[in-house]
Amino acid sequence: MEVPFGAREGEPLTPPGRREPITVDSPHGPIRIRGRIDRIDLADTGERGYAVVDYKSGSAPSLKAMSTGTSFQLPIYLWAAEALLGAAEKGPRRFAFFLPIRKPGQVGLIATERIGRKGWVKPGEALDRAAEYIRRFTDAMRRGFFPVYPRGDCPGYCHFHEICRYAKWRVSRKWELHPIPELAVVKDAADDAEEADA
Repeated sequence: MEVPFGAREGEPLTPPGRREPITVDSPHGPIRIRGRIDRIDLADTGERGYAVVDYKSGSAPSLKAMSTGTSFQLPIYLWAAEALLGAAEKGPRRFAFFLPIRKPGQVGLIATERIGRKGWVKPGEALDRAAEYIRRFTDAMRRGFFPVYPRGDCPGYCHFHEICRYAKWRVSRKWELHPIPELAVVKDAADDAEEADA
């Protein structure tokens, strides 16, 4: 429970936590990532493997959020778990999912095999896509590109329209002047998330 990676100096540390962050290679050098995994379960059936669980007090990101690059928390936690546990615990079975506290149930499942009837995505695909997004977003930030673009149309009842930075005409103009094609969706969710009825 509460396993840190990239723990700060002076922060209490118990195994398997570690001080070193995990890294993602990029053209700009290694991208260092730190965090804290809520829970890691180890297999007790004789077959090596583990499950990473992240509790959510509110709603949890979906598989689509992972595929569109708006959430890569679970893939990062899988990377961290591999680094924390080492070869001794690596096995054929790996799982990661969000667990909403108010409405328990696996959400955003990354797994080496199907569990139940919900959609899921394989670890290799989730990790590769997350790494690609992290590289692309980091590159855009280093070049000074911070496009403001909401996931959908702004609601008409928003009380912040007079101070909000977002305006369709402004985004369209900036995008035409400084397009960032590498921020496009890497892959559609339907290509990766296997549905139960497939």
